[in-house]
Amino acid sequence: MFIASASDMFEPMWDSYSNRGWTRNITMSFRDEFHRSKFGFQDTCRERFLTFHWRAPGIIYVFYRLALASYTLTILILDISHSEKSKNFSLIWLAYLTEWTYIMLTVYFCYHALVTLAVYNSCQGVKLKLMRNMDFSEHKYLFRELYVMSNGYQQANVTDDDPMDIVDRSSDPENNQVNQGSAADDPMDIVEPSDTIPWYLCLVWILFNTAGVFALVVSLGFWTLLARLMDASFLVSEQNLQIHLINSFLVLLELSVTAIPVRLMHAVYPLAYGIIYAIFALVYWSVDHNNVVYPVLDFGKSPGIAVACILVIGFVVVPLLQLLLYGFYRLKLRLFQQCCWN
Repeated sequence: MFIASASDMFEPMWDSYSNRGWTRNITMSFRDEFHRSKFGFQDTCRERFLTFHWRAPGIIYVFYRLALASYTLTILILDISHSEKSKNFSLIWLAYLTEWTYIMLTVYFCYHALVTLAVYNSCQGVKLKLMRNMDFSEHKYLFRELYVMSNGYQQANVTDDDPMDIVDRSSDPENNQVNQGSAADDPMDIVEPSDTIPWYLCLVWILFNTAGVFALVVSLGFWTLLARLMDASFLVSEQNLQIHLINSFLVLLELSVTAIPVRLMHAVYPLAYGIIYAIFALVYWSVDHNNVVYPVLDFGKSPGIAVACILVIGFVVVPLLQLLLYGFYRLKLRLFQQCCWN
């Protein structure tokens, strides 16, 4: 429980987050991103993974999750059936990074939908804080990045690791006196960050970041390096547009409307995914030297180019795309602060 209300505590910081203080706060936030704790999943509100960035009832968020899960799963099934008949794929369907990544994207959307549905069902009939339509006075406190101070983030601690056990006690007679004096005036007591979030939300975060970065890698790589090698009819086909263009649109849509944070240090997770695929491509080629998945990954004819390509993607492209997503995320926070704060 806070001695002083959070509104009073953070009011000066909201004022400093004006146009004049924007550059300073961005610099502080960017510097803070390189702290070793940012590799992990602490210091964030669990509600961030179960709500829209722009506020909406929980049931709408559930429908959004189910819609994207159904859409990507349908496209994946159709892609598998079409790939078996396509002349543009000389190797097995599962050998391509495109397919790995679309599977990853589908797994993310389906898994996130299941988690959301499970939490929403657990919230029915009880006074749980998650998955309810918060007042804006509460909703804005989800975004701790807006409260950067010179010595870091102002934090509050919670001791319960299970978001399904977070109960809104506003209707409890024994707590009415406390709530009247604090909860109504201090939304920070309602939306608090925890040292760690549950493992199933950690997995949501990892899948979101990995699928997001590599969906962009796939789209950029295909249209800049491989499109000229494909049949014109395939380039404009629905199958190709779904897995090489709309996949990235779905990532940007997800980043635009949801409240999931983006951290620069989380680039290690797509990097690990890329290393796993590179090892697979090398092993797949070593079994049969005709198994060259991509021309730039021909370990027999041009091993130097193959290694250079892997290093450039892993240590240049992936970090730059992570930075791009982070910049998009910070822009979204800025728009939220400018348009919706008052």
